[in-house]
Formats: sequence, structure tokens, C-alpha cells
Amino acid sequence: MPNLDLVTEIKKNLSSLLAKNDLNGAIILAKKFLEVAPNDFYITNVLAVAYFNDGQYRNALVANNNLLKINANSSEAHYNKGLILSKLGDPGAAATAYKHAISLAPKHSLAHNNLANIYMQKGDFEAAKPHLKSAIDYAPNNLNAYINSSIANTHVENFEAAIHWCNQALAVKSHLPAAHKQLGKIYSILGKLDEAKFHYQKTLESIPDDAQTLYNLVMIEKQTHDSNELGRLRHLARRALS
Repeated sequence: MPNLDLVTEIKKNLSSLLAKNDLNGAIILAKKFLEVAPNDFYITNVLAVAYFNDGQYRNALVANNNLLKINANSSEAHYNKGLILSKLGDPGAAATAYKHAISLAPKHSLAHNNLANIYMQKGDFEAAKPHLKSAIDYAPNNLNAYINSSIANTHVENFEAAIHWCNQALAVKSHLPAAHKQLGKIYSILGKLDEAKFHYQKTLESIPDDAQTLYNLVMIEKQTHDSNELGRLRHLARRALS
């Protein structure tokens, strides 16, 4: 059993290595410690996180599975397993992991949001909507959940709700290009080109070289026949794509 002072010192060193983004150093130190204390939850978690942040997803999965052997009731370990499995291209298994996380921590906003993302990728927007609502209810500042709620409602043609969720996101953070871009898309679908143009222009205030937004504005200007603006936007779009 390692000395308690030594454990404290190692954990402090690990925190310092992670803060400096020295992932390789953190992995080496964590593995050495686990040779003598293989059931230390904190160090095993650090190892899993370091592997994940270093893009070593299979090693991260092994470490995370060891973490779940130490504590099968850790909602964060199940949530992190979902993140790892998503990176490994297994959305079905990732969804199962997120469901486990939610069963242990029903208010886990990020797990709800990520599970909703998987449903949306499958085209099951109705299944996504209750999880997005939970994500927002349990974390009102979860901006991704607002945008995803708007996207889901757009796909089922509930445009009033789609606009509502974007406006809710902008009430939390007024300069949010994702919300303005989504509103531009919604208003374009509805044929409200002035409103669409306004929101696309707001998007460009934050991301001036967003090629998709520039292209969308080109399409609007083609419909409204503003040849000077069309030429300017075409130039910017070409530069963004080059």
C-alpha cells in the first residue's frame, strides 16, 4: 500500500502534468503508480482521460473499463465511456453508456445531450427531443442543447419551436454564431429572406470566413438580385474555400 503522503504528491504531480498538457508524462506517471495500486479510482481516471485527450481511444477504453470495475456506479465513468465509444465509431454502444450514466445520474445534462445527438444522427428526432429538454432543464446554460433542440424541431418542421430554442440560446449568450446560423437556415426555409440574411450576417460578425454562411448569403442575393453584394460575397466565399 503506497504511503499516503506519496499518493498525495503523485496526485499533485499528475494535476500539474495535465494542466501543462503533458499527456505523455501523465500517462507514464499514472501507469507506474497503478503497478503498485491498481484499484486507485482517481489515478485510473486520470490515465483514461490522458489517453482520451491524447487520441489513444482504445487505451482510453481499457482504462475506463478498469475504472468501472473499481466502481460500476460511477455516472461519470459511464459518460466518459460514451465519449470514447463515439470516437471509436460505435454509436450504439455509446448510447448504451450514456443511458447507464443517466440511470445513475438522471440530471446529467451532457449525457442527455450526447444521447440526443446519437438519436439525431440516426434521424430519430422525436426520440432526441425529450433528452434535449432534460439537458436544458438540468443545465440552462447548455448552449449545445438549445441549438440541437432547434435542429431537431427544424427537421420535424416545427419551425416555431425551432426559432424559440435559438432565441433562448441567444438570451443566454447574445453573440452565438451557431444560433444565428441556425436561424438563418430556418428563415430561408420559410422564405423570409430578409430575416435569414440578417442572421447570416450576424454569423459572419463572429466567423467572417464561414464558407457555408457566405454561400447561403450568395444564394439569397441571387434571389434578391443585388449584383454588387453578390459579387462581394462570391469573392469572400472563394477566399474562404481557398
